[in-house]
Amino acid sequence: MEYSGSKSKKYGMRNILDRIYKTSGVLAAVCLVASCLIVFMQVVGRIIDKFYSFFTGKVLGLMIPSAADFIGCLLISGSFFALAYTLHNRQHIRVKILIEQVRGNWNRLLECLSYGIAVTVGGYFTYYTYKLMIDSYEFSEVTPGIIPIPLWIPQLAMLIGVIFFIIAALDGLVKAVFHQIRSTFN
Repeated sequence: MEYSGSKSKKYGMRNILDRIYKTSGVLAAVCLVASCLIVFMQVVGRIIDKFYSFFTGKVLGLMIPSAADFIGCLLISGSFFALAYTLHNRQHIRVKILIEQVRGNWNRLLECLSYGIAVTVGGYFTYYTYKLMIDSYEFSEVTPGIIPIPLWIPQLAMLIGVIFFIIAALDGLVKAVFHQIRSTFN
């Protein structure tokens, strides 16, 4: 849906939503790149260790403490941040497999139904992710690695990601419903 006028282009709801989706995609990419960098640095450290031990018989012990924990937190965060971006860009599996194979009013009805289910499941997931995050914060839960990472931090990223997903699903639902109403009366 396009909005006309310079004011709506600069400050309109569509612009805000698009910024949310782009921010979500950028955060997902940053998390994935950071996890790749940690893996790369871990591998390079092991290679240097092997060469050093081959020539000297000693081990330097180059490693990133709690690398698996950091990578796990980054992958969880990246996965949830990617939800809104991929839904907005119609890259979720539900679009490719079923909805694009159905034509006419059935297509629009399936689209409305899928967005409605996404909003419902997203709302359920948001509620319980929030509760989990609060419990982790109150009980000071941390990862079991060398460097303890408070669990509420990746859970907060999950919560933000699923909230962005609900926003994208609601946006899609509104567009699909208005498209269905418009096509019914035309």
